Amino acid sequence: MNTNFLHGRSFRPGRLKLELPIILLLASLPFLAELNRGLVSEDFIILRRLWEQPFWSMFREQFCGPWMGVRIVLFWRPVSTLILQIEELLWGVQPLPYLCVQLAFHLLSVGLLYALAGRLFPGRKWAARGVSLIFALYPLHPNSVLFIASFATVFATTFAFTSIFLFIRWRETGKMTRLTGSLGVLALSLMSYEASFVLPILILVIDLVRSRDRGETVKLGGLLRSHGPFFALSAAYLGLRYLLLGTTIGGYSGASFHPSSLLSLLGHLKMEFSLFFFPLYERLPMGWEDAGILGALGAAAVALALKGRRRSDNLILGLIWILVARLPFGQTKVVPANGRYWYLASAGIGLVLIGLSELFSDARRKEIFVCIFTILIASAYGLGLGAFSLKYIEASALAKKVRSEISTLRDSVDSDKALFLQGVPTYLQNSRGRNVAQVFAWGLSDSMLPPFSRWHGRVFSLGALESKDVVPLCQRSDLGSVWKWNRRGFQRVESLSLELQPIEISGRENPSRDLRYRAPGNLSCRLFVVGSMQTMDLRLPRRKSWSRLILPTVAIQSDQHLYGSEIYLWIAGWDSEGRLAAASEILVLPPPGRPVEARRAE
Repeated sequence: MNTNFLHGRSFRPGRLKLELPIILLLASLPFLAELNRGLVSEDFIILRRLWEQPFWSMFREQFCGPWMGVRIVLFWRPVSTLILQIEELLWGVQPLPYLCVQLAFHLLSVGLLYALAGRLFPGRKWAARGVSLIFALYPLHPNSVLFIASFATVFATTFAFTSIFLFIRWRETGKMTRLTGSLGVLALSLMSYEASFVLPILILVIDLVRSRDRGETVKLGGLLRSHGPFFALSAAYLGLRYLLLGTTIGGYSGASFHPSSLLSLLGHLKMEFSLFFFPLYERLPMGWEDAGILGALGAAAVALALKGRRRSDNLILGLIWILVARLPFGQTKVVPANGRYWYLASAGIGLVLIGLSELFSDARRKEIFVCIFTILIASAYGLGLGAFSLKYIEASALAKKVRSEISTLRDSVDSDKALFLQGVPTYLQNSRGRNVAQVFAWGLSDSMLPPFSRWHGRVFSLGALESKDVVPLCQRSDLGSVWKWNRRGFQRVESLSLELQPIEISGRENPSRDLRYRAPGNLSCRLFVVGSMQTMDLRLPRRKSWSRLILPTVAIQSDQHLYGSEIYLWIAGWDSEGRLAAASEILVLPPPGRPVEARRAE
């Protein structure tokens, strides 16, 4: 086997046989003990839907419309979902095989990055080791590898590294099969994860840096011929998304990407730079840390530029990699519970390290610098990765306990009435209140439905609603019972006898268009919408006259598409002292085709 393509002409084939397996072993060790974790949160939604839907019906739905058929999140992920569909056919809803597959894709990405760094930095043996190890052991990766719902991130990143590597091989060999393969794998990445639309930018920057290193003259015509197909494919993908979903890039709450917001995004990234390089979420953020890191990197870039025209290229490549990979997620704040947003970007840390080594003119000193810092950073990251992985085990154990406690309630409630559960843990948090791992941010209803439970009862999570918020619901014993979670289990929330003024609601015959409400006095009113997928708490404007009640129609339609269950909504009003003073009747919105029910709390 010819393995020279991994590191250039000076590479010895025997090194690959030893180095790469060791790197992959080190990359897998922090995850092996945690592969037996149970399902949590969105895992239940996705696997239940895959189990419930016929294969070809789901296949058509994913290619012809939004992910899972819902428009509350405008994703289009037909390829990554198809891989998950095949997995569901093979091993049902057991979590272990899914996590093994995601770990395998993660290791494949590590190997591809090892090969990619070997081509970017030929003759520098610690470059490939450093870039691949730092990426492999980044502390926030449990959210990508140990969370089935992050399948798209892991699959698409493997495709992304493959596409970049094949492009570099095409540049070296001139074989059109490599270029065609790179474009084809880019298409797979785009159809797996919407964040992949930035890949043509990364490929272009890498190509420019390599051309400068080789002393090649860069011509506009050559760039257009080489990179035009990649940008055209990405543009076609965005156009297809617009036709199918009505948007180009979006789907993340508060994180839709708009080119005009680039400056504000840069300002946001400036404030999270220290957490990106040093993800120590148990400490309070300090502004001077971000300024210090940015100042040090800026000073290094200036020093490199003074040393030579091309010395700063690798540092700039690493920083651009981080920025571009983070770009699709806008100004979403990254915490361990959504660490997948930094999955691709974390490869840029190793590239920054290689760039900083250019401060040394001697090749041997460069290697010593990268070696020492790789060992230090990889060791620290490995410890952090192990700690966060244990938190994911703890989160799944808590989810299992919640489901067990719900099962014990079945004997104390009527099977035809709903369970409304208050205070169910959504996230496992650290001592600073930062979300580390999902528990039941989503998916509580799914976890108590087949194939995860033989009980067909209706379970609704009330999210963060407080006891005073659910008083109208507690007074409707005909709908079901309200229970509150604590460390000992669930305790029933008893109805309070309160004299509440009525809030009038009209237009029940066509609630999506004609609902109006009128509250007495100058009350602060809120609309509560309880569905199987989520509970929403929406503030309403203060008005004394009849006002139109605008419902979160997309969220309601998505909920009913996934569950075919009823939606409960009501309005409550508070006086200036924060006391519950008024409440409306509770409207029960059934699935389409059935009349709306409305009864006033007794």
